[in-house]
Order: sequence, then structure tokens, then C-alpha cells
Amino acid sequence: MAFMRPQYVRETFIWLEDTHGEVEVYPASVHMPEDVEPGSTVTEVKGIFARLSAPGYLDATDWDGPFETIEEAQEHIRETYEVDSVTGDPLDD
Repeated sequence: MAFMRPQYVRETFIWLEDTHGEVEVYPASVHMPEDVEPGSTVTEVKGIFARLSAPGYLDATDWDGPFETIEEAQEHIRETYEVDSVTGDPLDD
């Protein structure tokens, strides 16, 4: 069993881009930005988001998305991390 497993959610995310072009993406249900640097852009984005996460640990990749379909999200996980899009097991070479 893989340590990091794919996680997919369909919900509203916050897309926060600061004045330096750095972007943070996180579920709106987690928290809303409070102290946002003046000039930053905060946008609510709906769709499917994906990442790898280690159940029971805080280890996780950044969220990626939005994707229109779960198939697009799974393809992204498979191609980006070279793992099975359901189990997280490494793909055979």
C-alpha cells in the first residue's frame, strides 16, 4: 500500500495570489483569508481538486485544479506523480 494516496474533492477553493505572483490554493471550508497583503487577489474557484495525501499524517502535496472531470484530475495525478490514480502505487516503468 502506498504511503501517499490520491485525494479528490469537488468544492469551492480559495485561490490567493500575492503581489509577488505566489499562489496558494486551499479549500474554502478550511479557512478564509484574513490578513491579505494589499494588492493580492483572492478568488473563489469551484471544481474538482486533487492532491496526494498520507492518511493519518500531515504530509500532502499542494492542491491542483480545478479540473472539470474526475478523469482529468486522475490523469493529472498519474502524469504528475507517476502513480496509480486510485491507489497511489508507483507505476511500472
